[in-house]
Amino acid sequence: MRIGITVLAAFLFLVSSTSWAETPWEEYLNNPTSDNAIRVNRVEYTTGKIPRNYGYWEPDLDILRNQVLGGDSEAFRLAFRLLRNSDGGLREELTAILSHSIRPHPQFFLAQMSDLKPNETELRSILMMPGLEYVDRDQARIYELGMRRKALSSVSTKALLPLRERCLNLMKQDRR
Repeated sequence: MRIGITVLAAFLFLVSSTSWAETPWEEYLNNPTSDNAIRVNRVEYTTGKIPRNYGYWEPDLDILRNQVLGGDSEAFRLAFRLLRNSDGGLREELTAILSHSIRPHPQFFLAQMSDLKPNETELRSILMMPGLEYVDRDQARIYELGMRRKALSSVSTKALLPLRERCLNLMKQDRR
């Protein structure tokens, strides 16, 4: 009986210590709350969680995308924080996540950007990133960017008007 209890205790310790070993990013993925988003500063996995030499697991970004599109301010801020510290494919994915919030939630997008104060390059990059689904689809890309301009133009909150105009001017200058 004592051996059974000892084995059970050891098993419970191993199971509980495994959950303690999760990175903040993994904790967020397992429970994508605003509180967990605040704790993440980089995309980092426990050794062995994803294939070696991968920086991130692309489907995991869908969880972050869902939260951003759901209007979670902390998820939006997390995506922007990660964007600033990323390069290559991850940077492109994060830029697309943020940019996809413009059409459905233009006021939310402007409010978040107003608080985050992106530089011109960051803001232009987000505004003009149609998404990888628009590669080699020029008409669809032009349509998407036009719909973003229309969505941004619909925002009439006085405090957001300067940023709205800044965004529209950047988009007008950079008609790709």
